Amino acid sequence: YSYIAYQTAFLKYYYPLEFMCNLLTSEIDNNDKNKKLNEYMNAAKKMNIYISVPNINKSKNIFVIDKEGNKEVLRIPLTIIKGVGNKAVENIISLQPFQNFEDFVKRINHRIVNSKVIENLTKSGVFYNTWKISSAEVAKKYINIKNQILNEKKAQMKKNKQNSETGS
Repeated sequence: YSYIAYQTAFLKYYYPLEFMCNLLTSEIDNNDKNKKLNEYMNAAKKMNIYISVPNINKSKNIFVIDKEGNKEVLRIPLTIIKGVGNKAVENIISLQPFQNFEDFVKRINHRIVNSKVIENLTKSGVFYNTWKISSAEVAKKYINIKNQILNEKKAQMKKNKQNSETGS
């Protein structure tokens, strides 16, 4: 036990960013209402480790070490956002990076990343942190882009139906 305590202390002292990154990641799925997670985040702040806000292009499903300017930071994962499940996060991560909000909405799987997930992402500020668009803009743009996608699908289905009728 003392050997493990020594190793832990060594890692915490000489590799504080990596140590806290892994420690925080180990607590993501803990069901203690994020008590330990908040405790560890506060400990990281006391160690002068900056914890950066979630970002739709940079956040993953675990804490990661990221660069902001010339400083290394811990990036908060998307899985911490309430109401955003693992499948939605996996879909988002598999498509990163996104050019803009429109690109995001057009490329995601809407069965997995549904309007409720978009709402929770918006409330957490990931779109503002990434593209500086407000919650009101997100809601308006989301509806417009989704309607555009539906209209394009309908037009494509109509075109395919006409082609199959003329081809017969």
